[in-house]
Amino acid sequence: NAGTAIVQPFLQHRGIQHIDTLIVSHGDNDHIGGAIPLSDAIQVTQILSSTPTLLPNAKPCYDGQLWQWDGVTFAMLHPEINDHGSENNLSCVLQVSTAIGSVLLSGDIESEAEQLLIDRYGTELKSTLLVAPHHGSKTSSSRAFINAVQADLVLFPVGYRNRYHFPANNIIKRYQQQDSALFNTADHGAIEFKFSRHAISAPITWRQHAQRIWTHQPSVTLPSQ
Repeated sequence: NAGTAIVQPFLQHRGIQHIDTLIVSHGDNDHIGGAIPLSDAIQVTQILSSTPTLLPNAKPCYDGQLWQWDGVTFAMLHPEINDHGSENNLSCVLQVSTAIGSVLLSGDIESEAEQLLIDRYGTELKSTLLVAPHHGSKTSSSRAFINAVQADLVLFPVGYRNRYHFPANNIIKRYQQQDSALFNTADHGAIEFKFSRHAISAPITWRQHAQRIWTHQPSVTLPSQ
């Protein structure tokens, strides 16, 4: 249960005792798992999801939902209210924008939904940071989508030695051809960027920042005496 084992302690560490809006992209367990225990453990004002019937008091996410807070704009880009398709392709897609950059959270959409987004939004998809669709699956991250988003930073949320071998090698190469800086949770652990009013911070990778004494280190050759 990552909700109470990982997310809740992290929020407590940051002094966060209340969630205004919890967004669950879709119903796959690696996205929805832990959401219910988390919402039981911490106050949540509203939950948005493409599968709202799976969560208590949740509402559907849909294209056109828009809200602002403290100079930050949150825009739901997908799905449209009457969209049909696979559960992956109906994932909530959220763009978070500030004065200095934006983040695109793409859920598990695949090339079909990517094309719908390109058709609807075109150059408006451009974002500073992209969480890669479907963990870097070979069925996602089409060249057209990568070219539309033009992300400087790309994050692959994947498990260590996952059985699907995400991210796919050819997808990694596509982003490298776009000159994006790539980050992978399997290698880096949790990855944190801070968007201030003036700049985007260098990433904090928690595998390095909160390193344990048993974490593998490259060998070091000491100078001879």
